[in-house]
Amino acid sequence: MSGGTPFPALPTLLTTAGRGLATHNQTLNEALVLAQSGRTVKAIALLGGLIDAEPRFADAYVALGCCYLHGGRSADAVAALGSAAALDAYNPDAFANLALAHAATGNHDDARVCFDRALTLAPDNPVTLSNYAALLVAAGEDEEAAGCYRRALTADPNHSLACSGLAKLLRRRGNRTAAAALLHHATTVNPRHHGLWLERAETLVEMGRVDEALAASRQANAIDPTHTDGLIVHGRILLAAGVAAEAAAVLKQATALRPNAITPRFLLAEAHRTQGDYTAAMALWSVLVMRFSRQPQPYLGMARALIDMGNIDGARRCLERVAEVAPDAPERHWLQAELDLRQGYVTKAWPVLADHIRPLAAEPGTARPPVWDGAPLEGRRLLVDARLTITDTILLARLLTLAARRGGPVSVLAHPALARLLSTVAGVDAAHPHPRGAYAEADLWCTLSGLAPLLAPRREDLAALTPSLRAPAALMAPMAARLAEVDAGGRRWLGVVAPPPEQADLMAAVLDRVDPDHWAIAWIAPAPGHGTGQPPLPRLTGGAAGAGPLVTLTANDPVETAAALSAVDHVIAVDGPAAHLAGALGCPGHILVRPSGHWAWGYQPAGPWHPTLTAVRRAPTDADWEPALERLGQGLETGLTNRNKSD
Repeated sequence: MSGGTPFPALPTLLTTAGRGLATHNQTLNEALVLAQSGRTVKAIALLGGLIDAEPRFADAYVALGCCYLHGGRSADAVAALGSAAALDAYNPDAFANLALAHAATGNHDDARVCFDRALTLAPDNPVTLSNYAALLVAAGEDEEAAGCYRRALTADPNHSLACSGLAKLLRRRGNRTAAAALLHHATTVNPRHHGLWLERAETLVEMGRVDEALAASRQANAIDPTHTDGLIVHGRILLAAGVAAEAAAVLKQATALRPNAITPRFLLAEAHRTQGDYTAAMALWSVLVMRFSRQPQPYLGMARALIDMGNIDGARRCLERVAEVAPDAPERHWLQAELDLRQGYVTKAWPVLADHIRPLAAEPGTARPPVWDGAPLEGRRLLVDARLTITDTILLARLLTLAARRGGPVSVLAHPALARLLSTVAGVDAAHPHPRGAYAEADLWCTLSGLAPLLAPRREDLAALTPSLRAPAALMAPMAARLAEVDAGGRRWLGVVAPPPEQADLMAAVLDRVDPDHWAIAWIAPAPGHGTGQPPLPRLTGGAAGAGPLVTLTANDPVETAAALSAVDHVIAVDGPAAHLAGALGCPGHILVRPSGHWAWGYQPAGPWHPTLTAVRRAPTDADWEPALERLGQGLETGLTNRNKSD
């Protein structure tokens, strides 16, 4: 269909009222079989002959109109379906599909009239209700559309088109929690429906539930491994999950299937960038710039790569070009803010950061107190919605302390996995793991990212607020006791955070450089089979093989991870939530950072966000990690010497 309106495919159109069109005669039956197998040209010819023989056969006109509609011949579809409606004014199929034909030609007024007539004749038809809802969504009438979708689900609670449509509407209105619940039900009752799994994956990744999104995306890909849109979504989610090599393979397949489209090629360049192959990424973006010179995406991608590479002037020129072709592109403002954040110009970036980083959960319609404007609290109770990604929540948690200094009790609404940690922030009175009742206890509210422009902390303020989190003593004590049970022979405990599976070889190379005379290894990882299943300790050679005794500290959630990190003397991790958690706890350590790593690491080894950690960055021009690992080895020796002096 035209206009991007999510109307159903041909087989659904042909049976909108369940009238059994194929039962009238053998010729119609043959035409329907041809149409449903995609051979619409032959079906049209057969139906034309049937109509010549039986010119008052309304169902034949309905089938012919559907074939025209499926083939993009909207005007012909209007004529054929209009004839069907004129021949049989009580045929709901004729009016339901005529409505789609009018919508495809842009005649929405007549489409509404036909939908109303179809629903008068068959008021509980879920396909007609869902299609009408899609028309209402396109017209911006969200409330009426939601009502149609809900009527369709009342008629058929498992109807896939209604589930998908309502979920998209809920997502657009910010109610992702309800959308995810609806799609969970829909995929349970329709486990082989590719579109529902894809919609579920996109919803979950928007909520920051990347592991679940990846599982749903893999399920969609298993159902239809050659669906181009499915491959694009799968590639995007693989990138969000940090699985860049697999994302590149998937996106190459999507690019082959849709060679003239910008999106799969843009994402493929992103995959190259994430893998550190800046030559391939820049070459692909250069081609896209030439082919799509009026589109902002290639310039945005090139700007991001140049930011990674530290080419500040080049990045700014790309962003200036984006301002010319798409001045309202929100990604341009965020990349400029990211460039400022990497350079340490934090106050310039706060307004954009607040707009870019938003809570992943929301309850539309929930009564909330007034939004805090930054004025002195004077005893008023402030609730801060901190349901961001784990990394963003950990980074910005220090702002809660600054808010409490404005003269009022501060409570926080957090993800259940983080509520206990956030309750340790100085100045926080309470942490709510669920929204139920949280707003009722507050006089004012604000998002955690929204505190940034209100409080406008300077670079030195961020460092002064470290550590911002503390591990609960009740969990830290058993971790410390576990280490004390083992005779480390006077060596320091080196806490090594288990990396994602695709970086296991990198961590093995790191551990091979450990000096066994000075360090004993504490492997910090989830229990086997927990969550995403972090890898076991890599097979060790070199120094790490003799750096026993080896102790595993089991950490299945952020709170347990905080306890394990706090129990060791020094931390090594790759860029990720655990690394930022170590920084927020004030742990000394070294973090392995790719050029495309998080903006908080900046361009220097030390920065204001994590002053106790040293970022060991792989340079964009490095062919591998070897130069960075050499610097890490030197850093471990220096850190050990400094620690001995402080002792």
